[in-house]
Amino acid sequence: MIKLYNMPMSKQEIKKMVPKLRFPEFRDAGEWEEKSLVNLGQTLSGLSGKSGDDFGTGKPFVTYMQVFSCAWIDFAKCAKVLIADNENQNTLQRGDILITTSSETPEEVGFASVLLDSPPEPLYLNSFCFAFRPDNLDMLIPEFSCYLFRSPIYRQAIKPLAQGVTRYNISKGGFLKLRLPIPKGQKEQQKIADCLSSIDDLISAQSQKLDTLKAHKKGLMQQLFPNIEAL
Repeated sequence: MIKLYNMPMSKQEIKKMVPKLRFPEFRDAGEWEEKSLVNLGQTLSGLSGKSGDDFGTGKPFVTYMQVFSCAWIDFAKCAKVLIADNENQNTLQRGDILITTSSETPEEVGFASVLLDSPPEPLYLNSFCFAFRPDNLDMLIPEFSCYLFRSPIYRQAIKPLAQGVTRYNISKGGFLKLRLPIPKGQKEQQKIADCLSSIDDLISAQSQKLDTLKAHKKGLMQQLFPNIEAL
């Protein structure tokens, strides 16, 4: 069972960068650090100069919906794009944080997805997203990034950056100005990631059970009622 230490806080302590819940082994580890993203890494653009005829075959690339719908990238779900040998396109690597730049509502701008593993082959990014590449994965580990960049504190920070009327966008420059709380030690980042990942695994297992029950119910209904063709 996961044990968390509920930090008692005075009014003065609330002002400090300390989470309300903390694992016992880190309760004396001090405050988290508020880091500006511009000091943690750099941005990279997605594909450029492509037409509709270039898609469908070729090299794998991460789609917009992959980034929008999940906190980490499943390489098996990537689409294909033609890339010439002499093309100058950015490729992705482990730890890259992919960001959606555009949406119909400000609430859906800036969704993030992380590469938890190194791509098995050169991998590209769709043109409606950009990548943030940390300079040091020991300071911002990929497993923690998955949850940090889907957290309420991140969503609260990214939403005001959305600019537009009928469609909302964020800029790389605006994104890099974000300041986010990060544990000082890699061990605490990993502990938080392991905790939340275990809950994700439980949710996935329960979802599979639910799908099985739904399929079983459907089969029962087909057998408990007569086939109209047999009447």
